[in-house]
Amino acid sequence: MKLLLSCFILLPFARADIEASIVFIDAKNSFFVIDKGKKDGLGADFDYDVVRKAADGTTSTVGTGNFEKFLGQDLMSKLKVDDGSIGKLQIGDRVVCRRKG
Repeated sequence: MKLLLSCFILLPFARADIEASIVFIDAKNSFFVIDKGKKDGLGADFDYDVVRKAADGTTSTVGTGNFEKFLGQDLMSKLKVDDGSIGKLQIGDRVVCRRKG
């Protein structure tokens, strides 16, 4: 029993995805800002997918972002858009943040 408990404690803890919302978009400079930051555990080791729920209830990915830096006393994150989807993004869109790897 002691060995089983020890093995359980040493297993890596899988973190859940973090959900954020877009609060600012700069289409000219191809970046957006989300309402989660360093205090929420975010950073460069995450993938960022912008998703939107349609009227029929289906959810689709409308773009992706790459972490650039923290803003506002590290409470928000600035994400750069490299895939050309900046024109599709809207304030309030949901961003699913998944740890890489």
